[in-house]
Amino acid sequence: MTKNPSQPPHESNHRVLDLLMAVIFVAGINLPLLGTIFKINLTPIYGRLAPAPKMPSNHRDIVRIPGLFKAYYSDNFGFRGLLINIHGQLMFDFFKVSPSRQVQPGNNSWLFLTSEGTLDDWRKLYPFDDKELDAWQTMLEARHQFCRELGIPYLFVIAPNKHTIYGKELPAHLQPTDNPSRLDQLIARLKATNSPVQILDLREALRNGSQKNRTYHRTDTHWNALGAYIGYTQIAKKLNQLGIPVSASTLDQITITQCL
Repeated sequence: MTKNPSQPPHESNHRVLDLLMAVIFVAGINLPLLGTIFKINLTPIYGRLAPAPKMPSNHRDIVRIPGLFKAYYSDNFGFRGLLINIHGQLMFDFFKVSPSRQVQPGNNSWLFLTSEGTLDDWRKLYPFDDKELDAWQTMLEARHQFCRELGIPYLFVIAPNKHTIYGKELPAHLQPTDNPSRLDQLIARLKATNSPVQILDLREALRNGSQKNRTYHRTDTHWNALGAYIGYTQIAKKLNQLGIPVSASTLDQITITQCL
């Protein structure tokens, strides 16, 4: 009679690991069901929860049941908010992919808005043609004339977006082309035609300010308190040049607690 050799330790460890993985998998796929049954973590991402479909009373209601139930379950499955947050965090941290089509991850954990053509504008992909420049000039000069007739000085202020000031934080494949920017085209057109429109371009002031401190939020598309302060002082300075006395507070008179 022969004895069966004892099971190697590493095979036993593998079986334990396989069993553990199976338990985690089963628990994971059943987590939403358990959360739904016990009404755990049903917080919606936007607005109110979709209501449960009512008992159909006619053929039209029956046809709508699948869509209504899908909307109901999509909003009400258990641990919805938690699972969505975990998915987004994993996609961003490990794969460097944004969970939203409206957000482009940049370098050093910077986030950039992609909607409304902001990336195309930053990359200078579609310069103005003469017809578009004519339309902009006509509109601005019409506003200038309207204000002038009322005795009001008109100032066209250009506040740059985060891409313009911190575009170096975008990936290399999203850096701008050699085309002129639309803003540079417009300013050049107004100057070349001696337009009466007064322009204040805040790009240089904000770029200079960003050399010492951050002027835009790292994970938001807006400027921060310091960026807003720089814009405020530049506008006040320009208004004084136009004969409108405006007193701007200095940095000694205010306290900026954070530049996130």
